[in-house]
Amino acid sequence: ISYNQPTFCFNALWYSNASTFAPSTTIGTLPYGIFINGINTVYVPNRVSNTIISWPQGSSTSTSNSYSNLNNSYSLFMSMPGDIYIDNGYSYGRVDRYTFNSSNRVTVMNVNGSCYGLFIDINNNLYCSLKNLHQVVKLLLNNGTTIPTIAAGNGSAGSLSNMLNSPQGI
Repeated sequence: ISYNQPTFCFNALWYSNASTFAPSTTIGTLPYGIFINGINTVYVPNRVSNTIISWPQGSSTSTSNSYSNLNNSYSLFMSMPGDIYIDNGYSYGRVDRYTFNSSNRVTVMNVNGSCYGLFIDINNNLYCSLKNLHQVVKLLLNNGTTIPTIAAGNGSAGSLSNMLNSPQGI
């Protein structure tokens, strides 16, 4: 299973005295994607330095991870085994998977723009929200193709049942 499903009790409250642990000098300007894995490590793509920044739970010290050929990544998703799926649609028109503890990059999905949200469901479908195309596309991983199908949206912005308006998440 490649997803993190936090559970909240019925009377959960947000901590009202939050603290900033990631200033713009660390994460860059206008960060879009954030991912928190099962052990509460926070991951954010830095679109300025083209790196992935991570913080273990309770730490204010970040680690910068470089991945080959990243450019202006908006989102990421980490599988339970630790493989990381990164939006690389802005310049390269693809979503890449980097294998855990390796620099191996594999293109897993071809896209026509930046993925503002990535998600892998329990059936191993990878979803990408294409804000500028008003669509969400999906691909069954490991099925021998990198060409996704449309999951939602007809390409026009709107509020009808077959339309989306600039989706930025899954």
